[in-house]
Amino acid sequence: MNTQQMPDLLSVIVGPTSDELVEDGYFTDVTPYAKKFHDMTDKVRITPNISIMLAQLGSSEPQEVEWYDELDSLLTTIRGGIMDMNDDDFKNFEKYRHTLMLKHKDNEVWLAMDCTSGDSVHIFTPAEY
Repeated sequence: MNTQQMPDLLSVIVGPTSDELVEDGYFTDVTPYAKKFHDMTDKVRITPNISIMLAQLGSSEPQEVEWYDELDSLLTTIRGGIMDMNDDDFKNFEKYRHTLMLKHKDNEVWLAMDCTSGDSVHIFTPAEY
């Protein structure tokens, strides 16, 4: 095939960065809270379904920020799940961007590493995958 006929592959695989998704309102950046109270070094972002889940668990409206107790509980679950990983699983999660699946109060949550805007952990539900 002639190289002039080949599609620009970068235009096919490049999407928005995670910072752009925060700006667009898809992710909520909870990094300051995660760093201050859980010593997490990477950026931490949650999706709308996670915000709704936390609000429901905290008996508040999704647009309110009254669910920080539930966020604290979720981050504790996540930190424990990461710390309980064996070396191979941690390497695959961190280096190869494998997804970590956890249960939080009967809700399935998934974690994935992202590096489009610096190292970050994205927390989402299976429906958002």
